Amino acid sequence: KDKMNINIHRTSIYVTRYESEKHKNIFLKHLDKCKHSKKLSLVSNVGGVQTEIINPSIIKDCWKGPLNKYISQFKKVKDFKICIHSSWVNQNFVSDYNMPHNHTGTLIQFSGIWYIKASRNSGDLLFLNRPENSDPTNLFKYIDDPLSWVNYRITPEDNKLILFPSTLVHLVEPCRSDQDRISVAFNVSLI
Repeated sequence: KDKMNINIHRTSIYVTRYESEKHKNIFLKHLDKCKHSKKLSLVSNVGGVQTEIINPSIIKDCWKGPLNKYISQFKKVKDFKICIHSSWVNQNFVSDYNMPHNHTGTLIQFSGIWYIKASRNSGDLLFLNRPENSDPTNLFKYIDDPLSWVNYRITPEDNKLILFPSTLVHLVEPCRSDQDRISVAFNVSLI
């Protein structure tokens, strides 16, 4: 009677499709502009292209529906507004990848990735369960449960949108496709 099972660390990600030609064109123009002017960043990417941050006011209505659905599952402590804090475009070519990282910051609570173009074998997104990315207990041999998973893998597809807590460590595997992969990474603030 006094015993209960308590999940102390719940991590919820949200995966859906998001299609918007308007926003797709905005991000592709931004990518071309940054490549032409050489306004590029180097954060977690190894090879490939990572643009400078795009002006959030240009894309303020982007991903609005999915963000509301995802964030509404959490118990609200006070009223807030959901805002895109920052976003940038990643273009990876064969052998390019992104190192393990997260998107922490005092103004950032959630992050997301939207795949604009993702061919087969263009590099899976891996969420890491443990910073050291290992399980010396071999729990996975005995229990099929998120508790035992070392990584959670998502294969990119055109128009796939993934939302997740910004503290979640993730990486992108090397692109093995002859075609480039184009994605938009972004951070979300609750204000």
